Amino acid sequence: MANRRTLVLLLCFSVIASRTLVAGQERFGNATAGISIAPPSGWHVMSMQQVLDNRAKVRVPDERLQAGLQSATAPLFVFAKYSEPHAGLNPTIQVVLRPRPASLPESATAILAATVPTLQRTFPDFRFVDSIRATDVAGMPAATMRTTYTLRTGAGGAYKVLARTWLVPRGQFMFLIGMSGTVDGEDVAESEFTTALASIAIDR
Repeated sequence: MANRRTLVLLLCFSVIASRTLVAGQERFGNATAGISIAPPSGWHVMSMQQVLDNRAKVRVPDERLQAGLQSATAPLFVFAKYSEPHAGLNPTIQVVLRPRPASLPESATAILAATVPTLQRTFPDFRFVDSIRATDVAGMPAATMRTTYTLRTGAGGAYKVLARTWLVPRGQFMFLIGMSGTVDGEDVAESEFTTALASIAIDR
């Protein structure tokens, strides 16, 4: 159970990211992790302090998950559509690298499925939009799902989220790629997320 809870919280070790300009497109890469991505044009890089500030606002019903959320280390990259602070739900892209727990199944779809019971406890209205299926990211075997849930804050805010998640095993590690926006309106950000996903490159 502890491994599943940790996986849902996207715990990882932090490494340094670099920024480059390739054919006029800004890319962010991490040589240690072996991954790079081009965020949507005009999107903002979130600092670690902004990530921590946003985490501090989130409230979940499980005290252990709440404590774990606040202590989780930084993703490799986090991009947001609007500069922070932003009133309302800010569409975001985040990429996390974490060790692959030996206690979990080997296949990407099975690992992703193992997170669902914890997500259901964390978000009582958690629902699948598209169920877990095999796919590929940057030519590598992966799993994906699309889900909705309500994100609640300590100030009483409630925001309906449409989340897209990809899990990409890579040796003893795995990438978790999350892209979240609103369920309707221009901040669904579907086209931006599609472009960002297609831009991802992973070293073999």
